[in-house]
Amino acid sequence: MIARHRAAGSGRDVALDAARGFAVAGMILVNLQPHEEIAYRQLVHAGWTGVHFADLVFPMFLVIVGCTLAITCRRGASIGPAVRRAVVLIAIGVALGWLLRPSLDPHALRLPGVLQRIGIVYLVAFMICRQSSGALAPAVAAAVLLVAHQSLLFTPDPLGATGIGPGEGLAGWLDRQLPGRLHRPGWDPEGVLSTLSATGSALIGLSVYRWSRQGSRALRLALAGLALIALHIPAAALAPLGKPLWTPGFALLTGGITLLVLAAGQLMPPRALALFAWLGRVALTLFVVHMLLIALLLRTIGGDTLWHHTLAAALRLPVPPALAALLAALALGGIATMLTRLLERRGWLIRA
Repeated sequence: MIARHRAAGSGRDVALDAARGFAVAGMILVNLQPHEEIAYRQLVHAGWTGVHFADLVFPMFLVIVGCTLAITCRRGASIGPAVRRAVVLIAIGVALGWLLRPSLDPHALRLPGVLQRIGIVYLVAFMICRQSSGALAPAVAAAVLLVAHQSLLFTPDPLGATGIGPGEGLAGWLDRQLPGRLHRPGWDPEGVLSTLSATGSALIGLSVYRWSRQGSRALRLALAGLALIALHIPAAALAPLGKPLWTPGFALLTGGITLLVLAAGQLMPPRALALFAWLGRVALTLFVVHMLLIALLLRTIGGDTLWHHTLAAALRLPVPPALAALLAALALGGIATMLTRLLERRGWLIRA
């Protein structure tokens, strides 16, 4: 079963590539929704609490980062390349954020972001990976981070305030200490404290993928996924599920779902996974291209943004508004995918 999912001569796990491709495709589809108010509910983030499909794609990507490290990282591996990769990811993320809202004011620059979080999480997970060879060490590290995050959520900030609402407590206070602009008033969805559980998501992937080598990979991935989903229930009783805080229960639930998706991929023939596997192999380039496309769509022509004109054209179709928004996002995603394919043919893929 494992052998048939190895790309010939590459040592790649095709099912893992496909899961990464599914995650990045979902992320792009969610990001390209032209009007959240009329979009399908599952394609819009749930808000402060709750879990929609839109909330699954980022943690899924981080779990896969950990799984990939189980393949690419060895005990005692050199730190230099990992640091370089993390710095490149962070730099690209900051640059893309600037392009969305270009300004010469340094206070308008947003430092947190998706690629920035991936870079930080990757580097921490790599450091733990290179110090160990089995599944136990990353599992313990993940548990420590989740427990620490759970405790800190209810720890008063230096001013004595507590709370787990938007911008409240220690989480909100730490975000406000960051230089530059926050994505939301008083807090950031890729803020400081939630990075603890986000790192736990990657370490869950690292631990379980290492453990899955010792038997039937699909079965072990599925068992671990079901166990995490069960564990999220008591965790959710301690703090509500939600992506903005990336609560421990949220990390456990999304980690479990990701492992079930990976288990299903192990049971599917590689040819059925080919499209998503390709998307997974060009994930960074595709993400950058779609962000550049968003930056273009935010430009104003005739008093309205290109994004508005795109949605207006879609709404003229004889379909419900939510479907029109989905079709617009699919069309924009198709453009980003085709541009990425052209870049690949020229050998211009972005690699961190």
